[in-house]
Amino acid sequence: MLTGFATDFAQPGPDWSTRVIRWTSDYLTEQYRQLPLDRVPAGSLQGLEVVVTGEAVVDVIAVYDTGLRLAIRAENSAEGWKVAKVEPAE
Repeated sequence: MLTGFATDFAQPGPDWSTRVIRWTSDYLTEQYRQLPLDRVPAGSLQGLEVVVTGEAVVDVIAVYDTGLRLAIRAENSAEGWKVAKVEPAE
């Protein structure tokens, strides 16, 4: 799930929001539906570095070929695992 989200996130295109929101919580879904495509970074996912893994939360760093690094949090909810937070990582 996290690999799918991280891959889709950095592949802008007319279907970007449709591809990305299938992985996201309701809160992120609303934000990403309104995001202009010119603000979507482009890159190829190189890998995921697991930071925290638990029964209800998983945190990873997505590393891209452009140098972009994103901290991604997935949470287990009634709907299953969903991406709940995404932010630039140092």
